[in-house]
Amino acid sequence: MNETLSTLFSMVVCALNHQPFSKAITNDQTLYQVARDNGFSGLVFSSLLKANLSAAVYHDFQRDFYQYKAKDVVQNLAIREITQLFANAEIKHMYLKGAFLKTIYPESYMRSMGDIDILIESQTMSEVHHLFAEAGYKLQSVGPTHDLFTKGKDIIVEVHPGIDKHFEANHQAVMNDIWEHTNLISGYEYRLDKEYQVIYLLCHLAKHMKSSGVGLRQILDIGILLNDTKDTVNTNQLSILLSQTKLMRFFETIQWLNEKWFGLQPLQGTIYPEDFTDDFLGEVTTFIAASGTHGKAKGFNTMLPRLSYYTGVNKSVRVGKASAIFHVLFLPYDEMKSGRPYLQKHKWLLPFAWIGRWWKLLFKTTKRSLKKLHELSIDANTVSHQAEMNKKIGL
Repeated sequence: MNETLSTLFSMVVCALNHQPFSKAITNDQTLYQVARDNGFSGLVFSSLLKANLSAAVYHDFQRDFYQYKAKDVVQNLAIREITQLFANAEIKHMYLKGAFLKTIYPESYMRSMGDIDILIESQTMSEVHHLFAEAGYKLQSVGPTHDLFTKGKDIIVEVHPGIDKHFEANHQAVMNDIWEHTNLISGYEYRLDKEYQVIYLLCHLAKHMKSSGVGLRQILDIGILLNDTKDTVNTNQLSILLSQTKLMRFFETIQWLNEKWFGLQPLQGTIYPEDFTDDFLGEVTTFIAASGTHGKAKGFNTMLPRLSYYTGVNKSVRVGKASAIFHVLFLPYDEMKSGRPYLQKHKWLLPFAWIGRWWKLLFKTTKRSLKKLHELSIDANTVSHQAEMNKKIGL
């Protein structure tokens, strides 16, 4: 593992434990960029000593810290407002991903997030639209997995009427009766049972690993969750769910990474596979850090995870690339109907919607389309190697 990543992991540990990081720091500009790409730049600031960084880099970390804090205040106020709106209207709801994880990090701001994810019962969506309109939330889009609302320039809310349809079929099957595995927090706010909370985050992480990439913070999310629940989680129930979703090895990988990176201990009784070596640790760590949060790190090729996934499924790089291109050109109906009201009423118009989308890709977003085509030109050895790594981590 390279020095920059080792330093960053130590800084994260210090910040989570409210301790200063006193070791010397080399190449601080690279350290800052990796921390920023992976959602850690604001989190680690509290552990930094000004004397260990150049003035410019210290200022960058400090600026991100204040941005994390300011955004956290605004988002938490919005969460409280939404919770009260739903309580008054007697609408069952629960917060997912970042909005939930904020509550179990040592400090709420440490878990930055772009939007607020809320799960509701599908039959209450129209009522939520009405409530949000009255409260000043503007509807931006209606989609197959969620409807998107905004308020002002800082608040983005995704309202989900069900578990993500982009999950694999066996993942959806386990999560379909999700409301049967919740407990009431207060009023009309619910929370997933601990075992299902772990599975939900794993499914979400697996989805991004296969489609765009993930960053270091998303791995830490599950480590923080396990650390928060390890004394009370039902390990037998969790094992059954991991078997049903076929995520047991992936779960072992995530526990292993959290132990190696952040010193977070795995669940009692965990035994890692023998092929989890130091060399493999370095390989996986480098890839995840390079991708950044949701694959948005500068210079990362977001097509690599997708091509690798399709290659693994089809046992062939050539067929994998063809499958990926086919998916891009012929998006499924559930994805195409988003933003196209006519498709929701007339599904038979799907081929014409594809043609319209191709026209847009060719003549209206030409630069972006050419970039995607260039990203598809990854050499076969790189794709094949990544597909092997996916298999080894349990995907």
